[in-house]
Amino acid sequence: MVMPTQLEFDSLPGHAETQPGLVAVAMSGGVDSSTVAAVLRQQGRPIIGLTMQLWNQRRLPELQGDGPAQHRCCSLDDVYDARRVAQHLDFPTYVVNFEHQFEDRVVRPSYRII
Repeated sequence: MVMPTQLEFDSLPGHAETQPGLVAVAMSGGVDSSTVAAVLRQQGRPIIGLTMQLWNQRRLPELQGDGPAQHRCCSLDDVYDARRVAQHLDFPTYVVNFEHQFEDRVVRPSYRII
């Protein structure tokens, strides 16, 4: 399976913007967002999934903890999990890359405080 590594908002399909009742579900790859997506699909609601890519764990490995990579926040495994749920429930999902914004607005200011 080939997954996109990033997708900007303006790249979403044009029909998604005009489809009546369309719900965008923030898909983390976890149980909560997956359950919301399943309930909405069961109700017959049109949905799309959006997964935010916030951090590239390979870029700064010295900032990572000692735990296994699959148990860390924002891993690619989470993106793959969200994609699998969307495929199983048959709705489109997109990865939105916010790496730079997250680093500039969250990581760097937090690092300065420490």
